[in-house]
Amino acid sequence: MLHNDYVLLQLDARRIDLMLRGGDYGGFIEQLIDLANRAEELREFNVTEYALSHLANHYSRIGEHAEAVRTIARLRALNPDLSLYARVVLAMMALRRGDSASALRMHLEVREEATQRGAHIDATRALLLAAFSAYRMNDLPRCTGLLSEALLELAGLPHAQSQASIAPDLREIEEMLAYARLQPNLAPLLEAALEDASSLGGTLRDDLFTSGMRLEIMTLGQELVLRDGIPCSMRVRGSVAVLACLALHPRSTRQDVVTQLWPDRDPKKAATYFRQCIADIREAIGADVVLVEGAHQAPEYRLSSKASVILDSQRVLQLIAGDSCPPPWPPTRVNSCPACRTASGPRNNA
Repeated sequence: MLHNDYVLLQLDARRIDLMLRGGDYGGFIEQLIDLANRAEELREFNVTEYALSHLANHYSRIGEHAEAVRTIARLRALNPDLSLYARVVLAMMALRRGDSASALRMHLEVREEATQRGAHIDATRALLLAAFSAYRMNDLPRCTGLLSEALLELAGLPHAQSQASIAPDLREIEEMLAYARLQPNLAPLLEAALEDASSLGGTLRDDLFTSGMRLEIMTLGQELVLRDGIPCSMRVRGSVAVLACLALHPRSTRQDVVTQLWPDRDPKKAATYFRQCIADIREAIGADVVLVEGAHQAPEYRLSSKASVILDSQRVLQLIAGDSCPPPWPPTRVNSCPACRTASGPRNNA
């Protein structure tokens, strides 16, 4: 029976879902594409929808909006009657593209339908994300009202269920929850709804979204990246330079990187080349190694803080600088000592 393709598919779907609930987001994403293809081939729509919905959500979350749209369109071609979760994904895709008003409307529609169906966890999650949409619109009175109701509902749900429901969203809505902690009328609700609410004052861990990795970036005499000691095959020549630039200058916009690496190139060609480099980095190293944050019109790029980055150029400069750099050099982040600044990578032709 275990050799039955349908049984194996269901078992793999449950195993992969446990990876998501256990916080192994990187491993979860790595399995989804194969799961989606197998499920579609076997015409198991529930598993197909699960896989494609989460894939679309992932692509949208990391800023690959066109791929997210293609993925959700693939799902709608199979069945236009999307699940509540898939409709929440559609709303979040709109929010991440900067259309907060549409996202709020869509979340409230899901909320209403989930309530009618008696799907209480889905209804509460949709309400929480509707509050976040209002927060992104800077409509704080409406955000406060929606968030109060959502937190009250979360506090009444079994803790394990509520945590499993919202855990994948925690990092994305962290800023709103940090705001809530400072509001006297919201702070008690937040504490009641989330037992570990004290952790929301700072930055939530990136390991909700990616596996840990050790990156060695080499730009002296060669252009090479090692992940956990294994060479990564880069197809685009400028990828190593972009990776080094983001390591040295986190939260850079595309224009920042283009100006730093290819100031003399045609802006449109350089921007296209930058996007090719980002796609190449994600394909060679991991989908979540480069994170995209901020407004859709001017997104900021940075490396995941789960990546321990070492640049050979900084090690050489550290040896030259001697005591001018504060020892020891921390492998968990790029050294910010001015004496250890180096060029942002080789200037490749775009």
